[in-house]
Amino acid sequence: MNDKERCSIGIINKEICNKQTHVKFYDIKKVSSLNDVKKDLIISRSGIQFDENATVCLHHDYVYLKHYSTIHITCCDPFNSHNGKRRKGGCKEINMQLAGKLKNIGNVIPGEKICPSCMIKLISFKDDGQKEPTCSQIYEDEDNELNINELLKKIFILL
Repeated sequence: MNDKERCSIGIINKEICNKQTHVKFYDIKKVSSLNDVKKDLIISRSGIQFDENATVCLHHDYVYLKHYSTIHITCCDPFNSHNGKRRKGGCKEINMQLAGKLKNIGNVIPGEKICPSCMIKLISFKDDGQKEPTCSQIYEDEDNELNINELLKKIFILL
């Protein structure tokens, strides 16, 4: 397949474009023709910064916009706290709003999943602007008692 038949994602990531696994047609469109939400999703999920001439094939469009959240079923583990065993139970999808609020943490990508314990850690320190949460922020502290019910309300508001 020559570069004219490949999209920007396929060329940069050295992936095959226009696979007919999920879509039945071949087509390449400009990333600039996508609406802002879709453009932001493709940029954050692919990790590629596109120029004004960037393109995306229907296969990569499907993989990064529609299929992405279904293939990520375990916690993205933004704190590397799961010791190699990523949790599956109770994981919720990270939406654009939450990912935008937590972009300074890293490894928080819309469409991936996050477990309840990581979500509590994120919520407990996101307003402080810290890099890592401390134990006193995660668990009860003499000076600043953590109310689990309030944290759960915040979690449900963000999701």
